[in-house]
Amino acid sequence: MVSLENLAGERLTLLFSEVSLPRLDVLKVENRLLDGSLHIQTMGYPLTTIKATAVTTEELARNIDQKQSIQEEFFFVKHGERFKGLIREPITWAKIGRYTGKDTKFSGELEFVILETS
Repeated sequence: MVSLENLAGERLTLLFSEVSLPRLDVLKVENRLLDGSLHIQTMGYPLTTIKATAVTTEELARNIDQKQSIQEEFFFVKHGERFKGLIREPITWAKIGRYTGKDTKFSGELEFVILETS
């Protein structure tokens, strides 16, 4: 089971259609030296991120957007493992299928930055 939860433990997604493996995202500066060799400088420590495609309702999508806009932390739960972190960028939501009214579902891709694992 994979879900996105607020810090109170309330589920904010119905499901995730795609979830990547955690990856290290590091800021690198590449420079070519006078002798033609390459020098790569790493800035700080790498961030661990997960990319995923969430499916949710309009109400929950608005809730996620509001919390993301003020950089509130979330829990990303993946097969019993809980990751505390932030959603890096605002999510662009797209309506799915022919659902209407309260049954309308939305899909959006997010990048989750892991701050701590519990």
